[in-house]
Amino acid sequence: MRRWGNADTLNADLVWLYAEVTGAAIKPQMIGAPRCRLLAADLSAMARLGYAERHATGIGDGLCHQGFPRWTWSYRPGKFANALLPVADAA
Repeated sequence: MRRWGNADTLNADLVWLYAEVTGAAIKPQMIGAPRCRLLAADLSAMARLGYAERHATGIGDGLCHQGFPRWTWSYRPGKFANALLPVADAA
């Protein structure tokens, strides 16, 4: 989440990186990001535990008619996020 500010399962770069790092199964889609159930479950668990805050994000009308959902959960670092991962040096 630190790289993108917000995280959601429609961010293709995030999904591919998550699958590469964790070995999670992904299901390619005709358009957009591949589907990764484990990423969705992990983001949801992080929100439940306070490591992320969850909010709904609407998708523009033009995109939802092309196979995208009308909305998705979007996540940003929560109140316990700093306890989860150390902040890397800026050097």
